[in-house]
Amino acid sequence: MQSTFDGLRTTRPQSALAPFQRQALLAALAIGIVTACLMPFAAHKWPNVPAFVPSYQTALIGAYLVAAYLIHGYFKQTRLRAMLWLWGGCIYTAGVLVAQFLSLPNAFVADTRLLGGAQTTIWLWFFWHIGASGMLFAYALAELRRPGAQVAGAESGFLHCVLLTCAALGATLIAVTVFHDALPPMDSGGDFSAITRTGYAPLIQAIVMLALFMLWRATRFATPISAWLGVAMFALAIDNAITMAGGARLSIGWYVGRINALVSALVMLALYMKEVNRVYLNAALNAGELAAAKVELEHHQLHLESLVAERTRSLEEARDALLHAQKLEAVGKLTGGVAHDFNNVLHIINGNLDLIKMFAAGNEKILPRCASAQDAVRRGARLSSQLLSFARKLPLQPAPTSLAQVLSNMDVLLKRAVGERIDIDLQIDADAWNVIVDPQQLENAILNLTLNASDAMEGSGRLTIGVRNLVGADGEAVRISFADTGCGMTPEVRQRAFEPFFSTKEVGKGTGLGLSMVYGFVKQSGGQIDIESEAGQGATIVILLPRTPASAVDKKPAQPGEAVGGSETVLVVDDEAEIRANVSAMLSGLGYRILSAASADEARTVLEQHARIDLLFTDVIMPGATSSTRLAELARAAHPAIRVLFTSGYTEDAVIHDGKLAEGVSLLSKPYGRDELAHAVRSVLREGATAA
Repeated sequence: MQSTFDGLRTTRPQSALAPFQRQALLAALAIGIVTACLMPFAAHKWPNVPAFVPSYQTALIGAYLVAAYLIHGYFKQTRLRAMLWLWGGCIYTAGVLVAQFLSLPNAFVADTRLLGGAQTTIWLWFFWHIGASGMLFAYALAELRRPGAQVAGAESGFLHCVLLTCAALGATLIAVTVFHDALPPMDSGGDFSAITRTGYAPLIQAIVMLALFMLWRATRFATPISAWLGVAMFALAIDNAITMAGGARLSIGWYVGRINALVSALVMLALYMKEVNRVYLNAALNAGELAAAKVELEHHQLHLESLVAERTRSLEEARDALLHAQKLEAVGKLTGGVAHDFNNVLHIINGNLDLIKMFAAGNEKILPRCASAQDAVRRGARLSSQLLSFARKLPLQPAPTSLAQVLSNMDVLLKRAVGERIDIDLQIDADAWNVIVDPQQLENAILNLTLNASDAMEGSGRLTIGVRNLVGADGEAVRISFADTGCGMTPEVRQRAFEPFFSTKEVGKGTGLGLSMVYGFVKQSGGQIDIESEAGQGATIVILLPRTPASAVDKKPAQPGEAVGGSETVLVVDDEAEIRANVSAMLSGLGYRILSAASADEARTVLEQHARIDLLFTDVIMPGATSSTRLAELARAAHPAIRVLFTSGYTEDAVIHDGKLAEGVSLLSKPYGRDELAHAVRSVLREGATAA
């Protein structure tokens, strides 16, 4: 049976290459040519870049973890046995990479390893390459022997995979930490050429090349998935080759090898994202086809032939709109779940970096590296925020807003963002109505649409931003339009323009999240958004937002001063032990007295045992019989003066209603840093004191 993961094969002459095959081949050639040109200089030293290792290691770990999350969801849908090898390999590799990060002598503390000994890092390099290449080998072998084979019991099969993965990871970590002195020495003061001479590194190379050969035997690279998976394998092989040629850390070969390894992981991650999207789309298409067939039969029975053609056209248009909405909804749920888990991971990383900065205050070697890693965390948080915006799960704080005032305030910023070669023409009705939106998210949406238009015009043209009142059958609304003189969109591009990660730009020129973020924000604000465009004729983005008769409120974000603490008692509730410990340490360092609980049920007991608790700081989503909102009610009943501050990376409507933050609710979104935590806690406590 043909593997569902590889999709449908297309029929074409044997000698012709499909467009995706040509693209994959060109990508592989580009990687190979660039690496080959650098191969003669592989052993040359390159200056130490302090931010390289933290950024590279964080991105690589994140790529494998998100890939594992997507593969798990895909396995639940398809029960394909080969997917278990990929999931186990991603989890094993991510675990080994985390351990390797801790074993680096200068990763967090100068000249100090947090894990293992002198040979731990090089052997963890060997085992993570074994994990990455081994999972590709196992996947290719499974597809070669039994294409499309499924697991009879999905839950038991996945449990066995989890146990085997944990056992392999545990054995590896014990070997390289407890028994690291017994391992053959492969690293001599940063020179790891011995791993090549002894045959360990060539063994990895042999596994990758054999996996590449087996994948070709099983699929002939006849599908986009198999072709691009081949590119990922080739990038991993090139990584091994130039790393072996470099022979030492901080060599050109070492740097280029790390970049090739990251390229390999990102290619696989992109494939899994695309395939999960395809699975949801196919499921929706199948349901739509059955519904259309049933409707068509009913019409043949009940209506005259002269009316059938017209009704069928109408039904097809409605079906297409419904399918598109269903697909965006399905992808929205998926991305919202990813953002939740990703925010927790980012929060733990960021919190520990804050603590490291506290413990290493004044250490000029550690602090810049922590700052670099936190920059990467902030980039991840921005990506997560865009995903939540598309999924319509971003807590909004709407207020009556004047579009004319917002655009007038942003005029200089927008012109500076697009450059002098693009004219921005504001056409705003003098009597334009107000709308209720989150002002900060509105500004983000306007900036995103302006930059998208600039890209479409290739830096030269005219952007007309119009605001006018509109009275229609659905009521009164304000119409905002962004009309550019750029390249326009084909019908196919226009239909997919709001999908997350869809982009017509070159690789590396955009995330494909700009329009999807705007789409989610507008829908969550109760509005409508559409695109009017033809290829070569420019494009117009039209947004309709409901009118409000209320007067505009100028809500400017408060400028935080120096972070201060206090002596009040704070109850910290979070089911993640690492987050709970991290928050407790930061608040204790600010002078607060800390109580903690691992669940809302446990927190109820703590509330009963203490006479005075000034603040309840609780995660929104936790297991157990008591919800976070119910816990807040019980806390106020037991301690009338208590203040409540919620925190979450993904609210799932627990403290938001109709896409808006519930009135009177204070929420600190994950991930947050020490200063943000300090300001939020102090602000909530200060409000309580004022109210009293």
